[in-house]
Amino acid sequence: MTRWGPRFVLIPFFVLLLVCVALAGCATTSPYPGQAGGHTYHAQETGSRPDFGKGRAVDPASLPKAPDTRPLPDITRDEIEQLGDRLFNNGDFHMAFVQYEKYLSLDPGNVRVWYKKGLVLLAADLNQDAVKEFEALSQAHPRYAPAYEGLGQAHFRMKQYPEAEKHLQKALEIDPNLWKSHNYLGTLYDRQQRYDEAVREYVAAIGLKPELGLLYHNLGVSYYLAGSNQDAIHAFQKAIDKNHTRARTYNSLGLAYARAGQYQEALDAFTKGGTKAKAYNNLGCFFLAEGKYKKAISCFEKAIEMSPEFYVQAS
Repeated sequence: MTRWGPRFVLIPFFVLLLVCVALAGCATTSPYPGQAGGHTYHAQETGSRPDFGKGRAVDPASLPKAPDTRPLPDITRDEIEQLGDRLFNNGDFHMAFVQYEKYLSLDPGNVRVWYKKGLVLLAADLNQDAVKEFEALSQAHPRYAPAYEGLGQAHFRMKQYPEAEKHLQKALEIDPNLWKSHNYLGTLYDRQQRYDEAVREYVAAIGLKPELGLLYHNLGVSYYLAGSNQDAIHAFQKAIDKNHTRARTYNSLGLAYARAGQYQEALDAFTKGGTKAKAYNNLGCFFLAEGKYKKAISCFEKAIEMSPEFYVQAS
């Protein structure tokens, strides 16, 4: 049984190059995971009892009503699934899992809900349990491609890359239109410095989801790591054009500009990802990593001058 239990800081420039991966239905499992909020329950106060003093007539309307003992209508399977979906989307993974299990107790062979049950385990970071769930699903339905995609995601999260690659490729063999499998393979290949293969996978994912800015960001990271600075700049700009305007995208664009020797453009991009002081700090980190110490010192001094309290430690 399963147990139950995404501010820019002074960091080396290469940390900014973490690739963002799209998790199924969800979001999550990004490098910037959010924190699930809790719920506070308040005890409900009971009302005061009617006054039955001597010598006074009792108003029947003042008497407490008997509880309604009529049985509640049975909830349908569709309503159970919809409730599970709402709980899942709200981050209540445990209760979503309960609803999907309730559904499957009524319809054990439903592939769609079985798959959602596995996705809940992924979202809750219960990767080993997710592997077991997706393995059972793939054995029962060997041609169901999303089950292999789920296996690939779970193994990827556990850094079991050969297994992840095998299952993701199997998913695409069955259904080449699974853009998430292409994206995960691209990220996996980046980590193995197989940049040409990574680019190929990102391009395939973009062909399936051209409106998704994070795919262009990931493509840009792959180009950057391969040393193709102008291609990286173009990809990051495309990500921004697709409304993927997170700080890390601007910071990645700034790094690509900096490596291409376009320092003013780099500073402008860093500024859009934070503040002017942080932009000088980032550019200083880049120069420091490149061994350009005088330029690094100049940037750090400007950062400290603009935000002395924030950069006391750096000073």
